[in-house]
Amino acid sequence: MKHHILMVTGDAGLALGKQNIFYEMLKEFSTHFEGVHVICGSAKGGNKVPFRIHKNVMVYPSPRSRFLRKDFWTHANFVLETALEIHQKTPLGLAISHVVPPFFPGTRGAMQVSKELGIPHLAEVMHIPGFPKADRFMDHIERSRMNQFLARHHEEFSGIRIINETELKPYLRKLGVPEKKLRIIPAFYLDLKVFKPRPEIKKNMKQFVYAGRFETNKNIPALLTAFVGLSEKIPGLKLKMIGDGALAPWVEKERDRLGLQHEIELLGWLPTHTDVAKIYNESLALIMPSFSEGGPRVTLEAMASETLVLSTPVGIMKEVMEPGENALKIDWRAENIEKAMRWSIEHPAEVSRIAKNGQKSIHKFEYHKAIAHYAETVLQFVS
Repeated sequence: MKHHILMVTGDAGLALGKQNIFYEMLKEFSTHFEGVHVICGSAKGGNKVPFRIHKNVMVYPSPRSRFLRKDFWTHANFVLETALEIHQKTPLGLAISHVVPPFFPGTRGAMQVSKELGIPHLAEVMHIPGFPKADRFMDHIERSRMNQFLARHHEEFSGIRIINETELKPYLRKLGVPEKKLRIIPAFYLDLKVFKPRPEIKKNMKQFVYAGRFETNKNIPALLTAFVGLSEKIPGLKLKMIGDGALAPWVEKERDRLGLQHEIELLGWLPTHTDVAKIYNESLALIMPSFSEGGPRVTLEAMASETLVLSTPVGIMKEVMEPGENALKIDWRAENIEKAMRWSIEHPAEVSRIAKNGQKSIHKFEYHKAIAHYAETVLQFVS
């Protein structure tokens, strides 16, 4: 028997028509259910009325006014009202919510839905802000609020999804969350037909790649400092940067100030995963110097493409990475990043060995396998 489930997300990309990671996940995930009903916040310029994606996924973006962020402050009520309307037509068997600090409007709404309808509620904790290292004052605030919220409300959840075991499990256990409440469900869905070694693409043994959001937790200034320092010693270096975000204008300005327009290429978000995979394959290594992460997914994509990964031990990398065997461990300091980059250039045989091991170590994240595990675990909660 298939069921109807509710998902409350902080990702407003669907309302903007973005075919992002969440969109791609829902394509396969929804096949395990009669219907999936997704409630998301409002997005400036985005859709304001319910609409369908895939075959059986209904999306309900908030139509409430963004003036003084009324949409945000009333979002918990919107979640409850919308869920009750859905339930009248198609009874819901489960609520899933993404726990987003510091105010948790979606999760609070899902908690009310769970109580009102008497259905299970699976809360999803993708990462802890500012852990293991905070880079801004707001990280400390959000981390404190997350700690308080989970410590106070974990008993009200039927289960808590975490996406890695090594980092998140001990953290939540310290907050008093019993182990029986935790469900380890990775949120990394790799299409191994796209992210794979491409021998026909020639690697540039002096090219590095960064992929991800341009935000403060990504430690991009240290990456640029490391690149500049190494380029002064080794000519011909190249850095391709995929992504966008709040720091993008600063990165462009800093690149231009240093006169590195040719050496540092800002690509923005690339149109397809195939385009991203091509950059991985042509690069010597991907660098991920983050202070804190839920993922990062891009490190797994690069490993799948048999490209060396230089990463701090954050998020899923703390669990997946075997330093010197399937990836290289770096810390947050520019000098350490530069040292690892130089080693990568000077040791091609070792790089090849590590990259090959990396490619073999991520198959559990294959798209169909990972999503089937997610759906099967969710079905254990459905009432």
